Formats: sequence, C-alpha cells, structure tokens
Amino acid sequence: MIKNNLKNFIITKNATLIESVQAIQYNQARTVIVVNNLNDKKILGVLSQGDILKAILQSIDLHSNIDAIINRSFKYLEEDNEVSANKIFSQKGYGLIPVVDNKMVLLGVFTMVENLRNITRAV
Repeated sequence: MIKNNLKNFIITKNATLIESVQAIQYNQARTVIVVNNLNDKKILGVLSQGDILKAILQSIDLHSNIDAIINRSFKYLEEDNEVSANKIFSQKGYGLIPVVDNKMVLLGVFTMVENLRNITRAV
C-alpha cells in the first residue's frame, strides 16, 4: 500500500475537469480520489478516466468544477489488505483502491501498477 505521496492521487471537489485530467496523467492510476480539502483528506468519491470521458461526451466544459460528476459509490478497503486489493483488481480492473479509516479519511492507496510490480517481483 502506498502511504507516502498521497498528494499524487488526490484532488479537491473544487478542482476542474482539466485539473483532474492532469492529476490522472501524473499519477498513472487512471483515477483520482476526490477529497473535501487537502488537510483532512476525507474522501467524497473518485473520478476515473471513464467518468471524465462521459462528462466530455455530455459537453461539460473542461474548466467546470468536478463536484457534479464525482463517483460517490466506489470500492474501498478499511485495512491494508493486499489479498483483498488483488481480488478487486482482478474482478473490476480498477486503477486504484483507496484505504480509509472508519470516518472515510484516506490512509493510503493500492494501485494496479503497484500491484503488478509486486506480483512480478514475487515470480
């Protein structure tokens, strides 16, 4: 699980579509985690490349706020459990899975890229 540099995976609900695209391009996880603010890291939802493409197809302006298109129904883990993360990655193909506490505060993330690196190291 990644615990450091979580800033690479999060944006605030006030971010624009274009800022979310830039964050996804930087983190290479095909998804960003949307938080209320950067200080408390309470997760509101996620935003994936697919969510952004749908918004663009609906002619939503790239400089629009993302709050209306956040996916608020998303998979997450409540503990650092690589086996559970692997199961979700293999079944759903998500780019990342947030790990949260009981108040939905971000503790870390599993990424598919990290997951594949760990598997190839084990082989």
